[in-house]
Amino acid sequence: MSLTNIASTANTRPGAGLRWQPGLREDVSVRAFWIGCAAITLLAAMLRLWNLDGTALWGDEAITIVQSRLDLSTILFGNIDYHPPLSLVIQKLW
Repeated sequence: MSLTNIASTANTRPGAGLRWQPGLREDVSVRAFWIGCAAITLLAAMLRLWNLDGTALWGDEAITIVQSRLDLSTILFGNIDYHPPLSLVIQKLW
C-alpha cells in the first residue's frame, strides 16, 4: 500500500484523520457541566427575583420593632436603650 492509499482510506473512515474527536465520556461531562451551569444560573435568578417587591427590615428597624413590643413599664423604666423612650412609646401605641 502506498502512502497516498493510506491517506485516502484514512479520510474516508469516520473518526480517522489527524483531528481529535472526543469520546462519549467527554461529551457527557461537557454536557453535564453546561447543564449544571444553566441550572445554577436559573436558580440564582429565581432566588433573586422571588419576593422582589417585598419589604425588608434593616437592623435598626428590627430592633425598634422588638423593643416596642416590650411592656410599657420596661420601655419607660428599663435600661433597654440609651435613647429617650418617647419613640418606642409612640411605636407601642401605634
